[in-house]
Amino acid sequence: PRHTGQPWTAVDGSLVILNRAEPVYPPTAARRGIEGWVKLRFNVAADGHVQDAVVVEAQPPNLFDRAALQAVQQWRFKPRQVDGRAVSTPVVQTLSFTLDT
Repeated sequence: PRHTGQPWTAVDGSLVILNRAEPVYPPTAARRGIEGWVKLRFNVAADGHVQDAVVVEAQPPNLFDRAALQAVQQWRFKPRQVDGRAVSTPVVQTLSFTLDT
């Protein structure tokens, strides 16, 4: 099984990801051959940590949510700079869960 993240989208595209933990494919989904995706919304804080991550939409619902949230919580970014100061930035990210064929 593999999981891919489409390029994350910051409001102005000014974030740089420093560490991206990959989600763990849920064993039940892998055994059953189920694929899907999870769309998340979160903020990258001024210190580069992810805050307030929530699932916006998922297909199938509730199957990959936990794996996606746990992975995103470990991500680290170089924060966006405004006038020389790091600022919080809203992000929307979709993680796809697909099985190798």
